[in-house]
Amino acid sequence: MVALLAAGSVFSFLGQQRDSNSRPEGGAAEESGGSRYHVSLPKTVDGGRLALDEDLSDKPENQNPDLNPGDAQYVAWYASDSGDERYLFVGYNSAAAEDGSSADKMLDGQVDASDTSSPPKRHHITPPGADEPLTCMVIPAPESGRGAVAATCAWDDTGSAASVSDGGDTAAAATSVKDYDLKAFAEKVDRIRRDVRNPAS
Repeated sequence: MVALLAAGSVFSFLGQQRDSNSRPEGGAAEESGGSRYHVSLPKTVDGGRLALDEDLSDKPENQNPDLNPGDAQYVAWYASDSGDERYLFVGYNSAAAEDGSSADKMLDGQVDASDTSSPPKRHHITPPGADEPLTCMVIPAPESGRGAVAATCAWDDTGSAASVSDGGDTAAAATSVKDYDLKAFAEKVDRIRRDVRNPAS
């Protein structure tokens, strides 16, 4: 479920964003006052604790026709040696990405793709040692009773945006939103962010 929510919905909103924000206020994204960053797909993240397990970036179902030549998109699973921890990373580098709005739109897509009856609360969490917050939420388990909660944290910069979703045992064991430790998850996502996010050259 997490893979479908995160991968399928993230790229569906990008075309809408490109149409409405192809020239955001103040000029194109390259001219924005925010710092420019790009994301990448390193072999390991979280200080080497999580390894790239499956790169889904080139799968036809993950391709976004609204990306321009030169834009890049990434969809991949990172996992611990034991397999207990699995995280879906979804990110893109594009002039359509905006600091301050793209993360929320990524989460909007996940909510739209879920069967939740009410939008989950979003939390702006700045983990210890982080300079910038993450926007995080936990989508309740499906009303059918089958499946786990879907926890995701997202961030955006001028030129890129990304999200990380928990597809491991922690999410699988949580049957309700209150059972999930979102702050602990945000700390892990921040460590992943440090490894996938770099200043744009």
